[in-house]
Amino acid sequence: MTKLDLKALNLKELKELQREVNSAVVEYEKIRRIEVLKELEDRAAEEGFTLAELFAESQPRPKKANAASPVKNPRPKWNPEVSYQNPENGAIWSGRGRTPMWILEAKTKGIDISEFAIKNT
Repeated sequence: MTKLDLKALNLKELKELQREVNSAVVEYEKIRRIEVLKELEDRAAEEGFTLAELFAESQPRPKKANAASPVKNPRPKWNPEVSYQNPENGAIWSGRGRTPMWILEAKTKGIDISEFAIKNT
């Protein structure tokens, strides 16, 4: 292999060389891929197989639903309606889950939470 003095080349010559090298790499990979494929086909044929037969076994198969493990539909997302609203800052609570501090504070002050209930019209 001849060693090139890259420092002696100008930018235009370097870019042309780069383009030629990239093209040569692509062509080499294409030829090598064909050669390897032919080698694999020959080896598979020696054993009495085709490549399609060999690689079909390695492909993931779709799962079948059966009575033992039925496919479950995902539950639809639950979107609760807002039941309570803090009049001071507009914070809301559905009445489910962890009780917010503003409700707890109201209860300690003796305020009935029904005063925060949103009136649905």
